Amino acid sequence: MLDRERILGKLDELEGYLHELRQIAPAVLEEYQQSIEKRRACERLLQIAPSANKARMQQRPSLHLTP
Repeated sequence: MLDRERILGKLDELEGYLHELRQIAPAVLEEYQQSIEKRRACERLLQIAPSANKARMQQRPSLHLTP
């Protein structure tokens, strides 16, 4: 059951990153392109979401889910 709890926790963490991204992402591409702060913040969230997941999976290889 611990593996299931960890997976669900990781999904919650990823959902949190997506929520943050939705809050800061500009509505139009031009605003994204013109604002270095928005661009960097969005890029960073997109970078750390899978990185955090990868780090967790490397700690517990048995958690890898394969199709």
